[in-house]
Amino acid sequence: MKLMQRYINLASLLCLLTACATMQLAHMKQLQNNEQYDAIIAETPATSCNDPSQSSEVCRQFYAIRGHAYLKLAMNESQAGARCPMPTPSARANMDNAVNDYALASSAAARGSEDETHLIENQVLALTCSAPFKQPAEAVAMTREAVAKLDQLPPNPSRALTTSNAFLSLAQRTDLPQAERCQAARDARIRALGGLKGQPPATGEIAIRLQQTVNAAAIGGPG
Repeated sequence: MKLMQRYINLASLLCLLTACATMQLAHMKQLQNNEQYDAIIAETPATSCNDPSQSSEVCRQFYAIRGHAYLKLAMNESQAGARCPMPTPSARANMDNAVNDYALASSAAARGSEDETHLIENQVLALTCSAPFKQPAEAVAMTREAVAKLDQLPPNPSRALTTSNAFLSLAQRTDLPQAERCQAARDARIRALGGLKGQPPATGEIAIRLQQTVNAAAIGGPG
């Protein structure tokens, strides 16, 4: 009887924790609709989300929303036309937090959905904007992770620009071994050319920037 009561109490506690997380998520969504990003990042996850092994759909959505808020706050410090924000302490901290939260938001959206596309693209933006400020090995790992994630989506010129610029950033790092920089320059050129010549082909500003990346990979790459 005592054992049964213990199970009932545990089940009740789990339901209560789940309800708390669900109510918090609804509140987070409302804050997001109102673009109250500072309020979102002030939120801490419900207790039921603290253990990764207990991660639920609600918890993953929490981290996706908070990661997006960190990303928006970081990007608010961008100059006009820039892909990444200025490297201010606040922008770098917000971008790092976005990377961390997006890692916890894996599978927060349905496979193949528009929400999943946005989630992946935002996570890739966070990774590629954060990578240049990391130590060489970590920067390479983050860039490779970003490219692998973006490769899950159908190719298009905008994604080609993102991946080619990420590789170009590695090619221009003087603290990387020569061979690694050369390979990154080749990867940048291949990705940029793929965006220029792929289907659909790049046009307008993206085409100009892809061609600039091709040129920079030859000029800015080592050797």
